[in-house]
Amino acid sequence: MDKPLEQASLPDTGWKQPSEILAETEEYAKNSTVVNLFRDMALQTFKSRPEDPPRFLVSYLAHNYPVAASEALFERQQRVVEKHEKRDEELTVTVSHKEHELQEYLVHEVGLERVMKSVAEALIKQRPAQEDALTAIIQTLTDIQTAKEEKILLMDRDLNEAAGRSEEADGEG
Repeated sequence: MDKPLEQASLPDTGWKQPSEILAETEEYAKNSTVVNLFRDMALQTFKSRPEDPPRFLVSYLAHNYPVAASEALFERQQRVVEKHEKRDEELTVTVSHKEHELQEYLVHEVGLERVMKSVAEALIKQRPAQEDALTAIIQTLTDIQTAKEEKILLMDRDLNEAAGRSEEADGEG
């Protein structure tokens, strides 16, 4: 009869027996706060019932463990910077905030990195004197806003034309 997995001897590959792994895991759980952390995260998630649980958990960790979250965010930003440097981009703009929710808002909802990169690229092309830089920045932001409004108008026109074609098709049918 076969020996149970825990009693079976594994070849000397540096792998640990399952019983060793379990004992180490139990020891770690007993000596750390990880069990309480996971319990609290699960409890808060079930209480809040967020639409986006991963985002909620990230926010929870950032709020309850701000130092660790800041360090993790800094390390992530360093990796992003290194990744950009490896791609040999001529210009990168990084926006960061120690509070994860504000970081998400600035980068993903507002798109501040893209906007500031556009402004920086415009300044590089124009090379205004220092006293004229603010005027150039304002003009670039105005151009971005105008382009955005024109894009919205074109999208509205396209939607209206599509709706008109749909109504015509319904009337013919």
